[in-house]
Amino acid sequence: MKPGSPHRDSMAIVICTHNRSEQLGRTLQSLADQKVKANVSWSVVVVDNNCEDDTPVVAHRFREEGRIPELKLVHEPKQGLAYARRCGFEYADAELVAFVDDDCVLDPNWISEAVDFANEHKSAGAIGGRVTLDWAVDPTPFIAAQRKSLSHQDYGDLPRRLPRNGFAYLVGAGLVCRRNALERSGALELMQLVGRQGKALSAGDDSEIVLRVRNAGFELWYNPAMNLVHSIGEERMDLGYHAELRRNVGRTWAVLTLLASGFDPTVRVRALLVIGSFVTAAKRVYTALRRRGRNRSRLRLAIAEARGTIAGALGFFFKGRRFDPGPRFSP
Repeated sequence: MKPGSPHRDSMAIVICTHNRSEQLGRTLQSLADQKVKANVSWSVVVVDNNCEDDTPVVAHRFREEGRIPELKLVHEPKQGLAYARRCGFEYADAELVAFVDDDCVLDPNWISEAVDFANEHKSAGAIGGRVTLDWAVDPTPFIAAQRKSLSHQDYGDLPRRLPRNGFAYLVGAGLVCRRNALERSGALELMQLVGRQGKALSAGDDSEIVLRVRNAGFELWYNPAMNLVHSIGEERMDLGYHAELRRNVGRTWAVLTLLASGFDPTVRVRALLVIGSFVTAAKRVYTALRRRGRNRSRLRLAIAEARGTIAGALGFFFKGRRFDPGPRFSP
């Protein structure tokens, strides 16, 4: 279903989910508790990405309760967060599209704060808020230090525009995008990084969306008034989990570096990315070795990311000639 002309003060929240019905229930409850201004039209699209649990039951329960104005449950058979987001966008009939993870709890004023901020910043193509973590159990100091890998985001107490050039990052847990920014940039249609695929810890799709939106001429903003809590289960507090996550983060380095640089994926540029991947990988490992109080866990993560960085750059060298960087606008 293709959306028509959405209402100006409108938002569609897209929640992509895979076998997290319990967490999804908490997310939908936080949406049912939203305090939204009367002039704001909003809806929710739950994308079932091959769930085998009670996800349909949970979604239907909230739809029957009627506290969420319009709740749609749709199915995306192709496994992967990028495919699920693309599907959700097709059903998101709104001027603003918010991608909210299925394990997030939003503050009651989250929608209102997002809509107001977007209205005040007409050039903003993507907006992120403050994301705090709710640990299932107390993390070790080392795991707590990896919070950015788990979508923690806090750029301070004041709104902040992200850099116009180079690398810029907004987490995908509560990422609000303007519809025309997604359409003009091709951020969903041209996606190279597919994100999480079931239990596979693929990564980088959030950053790809953000960089493509900025490259198409839109601004990126952080709004601290948009508060949400991201739940972190015990399975994400394991060193092996973080090593695999960092390896997959490393594999995205070449694609994201290309998008951040504004270059085309010529053979020469892809070759330079391969060389750069070895340099970057060596620096990561060297830094881990040189830091005071050498830590085996820190070194393990650095080596995992270094290996991913090199492997990703080599793969992109051979396959990247078909990569479409999308429209670019010089600020």
